[in-house]
Amino acid sequence: MAITKNSFQNISLLNLGLLTSLTLLSGLVLSSTKVSGASTTANAAVTVSSACTMTGTLNTPHTATVNPGVYQDSIGKTTFSVICNDPNGFAIYAIGYTGEEYSGTNHTKLVGPNSNTITTGTATSGSTSNWAMKLESNDPGTVNMNIVNGYNNYSAIPDTYTKVAQITSSTASATPATMSSTYATFIASDQTAGTYNGKVKYTMVHPYNAEAPEPTYDMQNLSIDKCPTTSPINVVDVRDGEVYKAQRLADGKCWLLDNLRLDPTTVSLTDLQGKTNASNQTLTYFKNGGGSSPYPASGVSNAWTSSSQNSYNLPYINTASKDITVTSYGAGSGKVGVYYNYCAASAGSYCYPGNSTGNATEDICPAGWKMPTGGFSSEYQALYTAYSSDATNFRNALSTPLSGNFYNGSANDQGTNGNFWSSTRNGNDRMYNLYVNSSDVSPEGGNLRDRGFSMRCLLDS
Repeated sequence: MAITKNSFQNISLLNLGLLTSLTLLSGLVLSSTKVSGASTTANAAVTVSSACTMTGTLNTPHTATVNPGVYQDSIGKTTFSVICNDPNGFAIYAIGYTGEEYSGTNHTKLVGPNSNTITTGTATSGSTSNWAMKLESNDPGTVNMNIVNGYNNYSAIPDTYTKVAQITSSTASATPATMSSTYATFIASDQTAGTYNGKVKYTMVHPYNAEAPEPTYDMQNLSIDKCPTTSPINVVDVRDGEVYKAQRLADGKCWLLDNLRLDPTTVSLTDLQGKTNASNQTLTYFKNGGGSSPYPASGVSNAWTSSSQNSYNLPYINTASKDITVTSYGAGSGKVGVYYNYCAASAGSYCYPGNSTGNATEDICPAGWKMPTGGFSSEYQALYTAYSSDATNFRNALSTPLSGNFYNGSANDQGTNGNFWSSTRNGNDRMYNLYVNSSDVSPEGGNLRDRGFSMRCLLDS
């Protein structure tokens, strides 16, 4: 419905605060010497860190009802209070959002009914609706921050992390440095009526000249056009908040450059459903058990401690090495990640007690992602071929850590080789997997489903 003279629109300007303190460490060495008899020296190391805190009304929603053809400013007021003992000060960065996380092009727009939007900008009249923000730092009795990049006046909501304020020396006193932000909007006469929502995220870094934060994309809403070919991006799994690297590689597909670290035993069924590459029914059996073949009779377990638990029909994981870094290649973290037997890797959908049939169609990857296919003419093989079957280039591109495997209740071969599940049946009780070591790559490996292997995810596009 087009807005008429008597129509109105609610503009919900939401802001989300995130504190990111980049801690700088310096060493202090104390020594003493005893001079009676033999001479000895004792040394103690003391680590001194830069402590910075940021507080305020960072999660307060601001709402305004704006009539068509009207410009309105001073909408809401977000306040910041920073105390930082870093002698080189700190900086505040801002970035606009539409959804729960950074979502790429045009993400700074306010999003409303039927995908109608309000763009970022500072106009006060015309045919285009827009919104903006303005910062101030002049509260009595506080330390004032320096507003930068024009944000002392209403300016467009930034679409990349942009420095908006800074202090270049320490404010380590009981008096905090403060700043406030207000918002403005102009609504064109033909804007569709409804409630429009957006966010601004404010992040503090120190010292003031530290590198800008990197935006983090929501994995479950990532599209192939937001996955770059030139350098990796940060992506977050909304199920547990784990952050990974992802990049579009030579095959044109977007790959995760880290092993999956999801521990499904600590994530609720609600947080898995709708956010995992598996149906709600499959995930219910996966978490709670009670199914019959091919679904598991018992829920997923992180108590894989003996050879008696090597299983085809029960989902087992091991998280003991999840954050351990091993020999790795490329831009990924090099973390081992979680070991999954195949019943767990398939999110409880492929838990045959005997010989398996067909390929896995569901898995533990985030929604919108999947386990790659394996074997000949597979997605692993296509990527290998795209790098001219050169093992070094392939390992560096996919960033494969030598994460080993888990079997008989213990981790094996960490730093020696790595195994990564695929969705493709290899025959009998076996599935294809990608195998890598320090000199070789085999996209056509095959192994028994009761082994604990690493998981990689591929954007399903």
